[in-house]
Amino acid sequence: MFCDLHTHSTASDGTETPSEVVRLARRGRIAVLALTDHDTFEGVPEAVDAGRKQGVHVVAGAELSIPHAKGGFHLIALGVDIENHEIRAVAEALRGARGPRNAAMIGKLRDLGVDISLAEVEEEAGGADGVVARPHMATVLLRKGVVRSFQEAFDRYLGRGAAAYVERERPDLAAAVAATRAAGGATVVCHPFTLGFEVPGDPEGDRRFRAWLAGVAQAGVDALEVRYGSYTKRQERYFTEAAAEAGLLPSGGSDFHGAIKPGLRVGSGRGRMRVPVAWFEALSERAASRPRASS
Repeated sequence: MFCDLHTHSTASDGTETPSEVVRLARRGRIAVLALTDHDTFEGVPEAVDAGRKQGVHVVAGAELSIPHAKGGFHLIALGVDIENHEIRAVAEALRGARGPRNAAMIGKLRDLGVDISLAEVEEEAGGADGVVARPHMATVLLRKGVVRSFQEAFDRYLGRGAAAYVERERPDLAAAVAATRAAGGATVVCHPFTLGFEVPGDPEGDRRFRAWLAGVAQAGVDALEVRYGSYTKRQERYFTEAAAEAGLLPSGGSDFHGAIKPGLRVGSGRGRMRVPVAWFEALSERAASRPRASS
């Protein structure tokens, strides 16, 4: 049996509803699905209900943004109690920080001569009360013909270091790990190829990455995403070996976003990814073996 421990829905920046993500998991013969929207658990109840009806075990999660030397990295809080006030506080703080950052980015875009408003972006996201993110800005830019692709939107305007990029406040790693543990969950470093280390292939990048990985393991992180929707076989081998060396469990997921990331399918990514349910079970066992802090 297989699982997918990294997916997104319309609750954040995906294009498919939580129920549709579950349906796609069922179609792909996925037994366990984690819904891990950015900074929110709002899609989880719908997904859990759909999972009960369709025979898919749905796991609550969220993808959290953590400070890093290159600006930030993403950490999945997996298998958490979404009513726990500590993990909700972390997610809400991250979501709240998006507001000032979004306004600042829209201001930069307008200063660059781009015809875009915050109201348009919020409408694209389904309202200001939800997660309003850079992919929603990219969608507006694409629709208006400012750019020809999502990648161009991020390369020219929205990506880290691009013309309209603005950093946002993030909780530190210790706070995210503590909150996840308090909520009975496990933590997973996502898509490590985005961390800015030139790996695999560069000896100095390899040394720095392994030192960083040892540090996050010591800080209490449980796993590394060693299988990912668009990894090459070389990347998968490298990250699998690096995780084992650091004492981290393996995890994996498609990072499905629907049309935002075309070509990625729930459960199989670009076609060859398969994540065994045994990996999810090992993460669940590790989380369950720890006493939960009072919340």
